Amino acid sequence: MIAQTDMTAAHASPQRWRMAGLLGGGTFVCYLDRVNLSIAATPLAHAMHLSDGQLGVVLSAFLWSYAAAQLPVGMLVDRFGTRWPILIAIAMWAATSLGMVWVSSFAGVILLRLLLGLAEAPMMPAFWRSITLWFGLAERGVSNTMLDLGSKLSYVLGVPAMAWVVAHSGWQGAFLLTGLVTLAYGLLFALVYRDPQGTATPPAAQGFDLTSLWPLLASRKMWGVALGFSAYVYVYYLLATWMPRLLQDQLQISVLRSGLYTAIPWAFAIACEVLIGGLVVDRLVRRGHEAGRVRQWTLALSLIVSLALMGATLSHSVVVVLVCLSLSAAGLAVSTPTAGAMVGLIAPREAIGMLGAIVNLIANGVGLIAPIATGWIVQHSGSFYGAGLAAAGVVVVGIASCTLLLGRVEEISLS
Repeated sequence: MIAQTDMTAAHASPQRWRMAGLLGGGTFVCYLDRVNLSIAATPLAHAMHLSDGQLGVVLSAFLWSYAAAQLPVGMLVDRFGTRWPILIAIAMWAATSLGMVWVSSFAGVILLRLLLGLAEAPMMPAFWRSITLWFGLAERGVSNTMLDLGSKLSYVLGVPAMAWVVAHSGWQGAFLLTGLVTLAYGLLFALVYRDPQGTATPPAAQGFDLTSLWPLLASRKMWGVALGFSAYVYVYYLLATWMPRLLQDQLQISVLRSGLYTAIPWAFAIACEVLIGGLVVDRLVRRGHEAGRVRQWTLALSLIVSLALMGATLSHSVVVVLVCLSLSAAGLAVSTPTAGAMVGLIAPREAIGMLGAIVNLIANGVGLIAPIATGWIVQHSGSFYGAGLAAAGVVVVGIASCTLLLGRVEEISLS
């Protein structure tokens, strides 16, 4: 059991911001290992003679094992803390990225992406747990924004870099680069990261009890947050896996230029995430507004903005496509720290990792459909319009869930 006094001490520690920055660096590296395939997708598909449907399967394979592993890793995180599960995970995902350099078949790519999903599964439950333990309510907007900024920076900095590497060294070069970056981050994490004093549960201590799983699964609040987060994950993975290809098709541009254009929406998204998802949300909470209510409606409104994706599927104008994608990415960016903070608000203290894992499992179970469905729709319709309509339907369900289904944002009782 985590004592409240230990958490209060952590909330006042100057180390908490260094830990938030380190965790943000982890999301950068983690997502870099995911987005490398979106840039390498076109030359890899040509080299292996893959159809759009097969490419959609490849782009989603990571999510199959990632989602399936959430409940086991949630229990591991609650029992062992953040440090050791993440160190082991980093070693595994570096190995899978480096393995892509030598893969030469459709089956081989699928296998390595499945292993990557398994390796990265502990990341979000562990990182959400860390943010909840290190930060108080009035700082969780900024701290969760710092955590998520790495994922968006992977598009602003990583995608153009990957596009340059692919253009000059072939698609294998992107995986070599990300594998080496991952190893470097693992060394940094081993040297710097520590759980707050008194909160790292030793192996022999009481961890999450499986008998407490049912109250979490039966909770209306858990489902409200999970389905709201699912809408974000669905649209996010659509953009994360298919945005370069969408730009290539809509604007008739090269792989290199699509990589550069991809950075523009995510750069705008970062600015909105810091300003709205971080600073504005935390300021509202400090001024006395209810923390749960502020984040609940911020999530709903940001999901509505993400629907701007539809405009990008209907235009061949560079300006219109980039503006619509920028608005959509901004909505998604604001959604992320908001949903992450809501996990901490409704989670019982002894089950932060498990609740985060359940939410992540549900959300990624929905999200893994996006790359496959998008590939199938594009292959059979010749455009991204139908894929945009499917995303809009998911978002409508997500908005209803995080408002009507969730109700009041408060901690779930395990009794």
